[in-house]
Amino acid sequence: MVDLLPEEDKDIAFNYIIMNLLILALDRDIEAIRNSKLKLKEQHVLLMERVRDLAIKDSSKIKKETFRRGIKVFDKEIVNEDFVRYPYTIRGYESEFRCLVYALKTHTLKKLNYYYNLVVPNQDRT
Repeated sequence: MVDLLPEEDKDIAFNYIIMNLLILALDRDIEAIRNSKLKLKEQHVLLMERVRDLAIKDSSKIKKETFRRGIKVFDKEIVNEDFVRYPYTIRGYESEFRCLVYALKTHTLKKLNYYYNLVVPNQDRT
């Protein structure tokens, strides 16, 4: 079967998924740090909130783009312990992402590193 959906639209749909996963993970981690007994937790929370705020700002742009292009991503469905699927439509054409859970985590970590580098740029610390 030939996939007629534009790669750019599929990339936007996939990026929408990754951004939502990142924001959810950051929200959970911020709450966990707030409830922890870390000595410097306020500084950690502030840093993570800055990262989350940047991610939310970019996510809203992606969401507007999905609406503009007629892309709708549906909630994940668990296939088994290793795979999930995300059904989506692009201007009425249906498809899905079948993703290895570990691969989604890897994509999310790459996106997290991108945002951390925006907030705390890598510098030569010698």
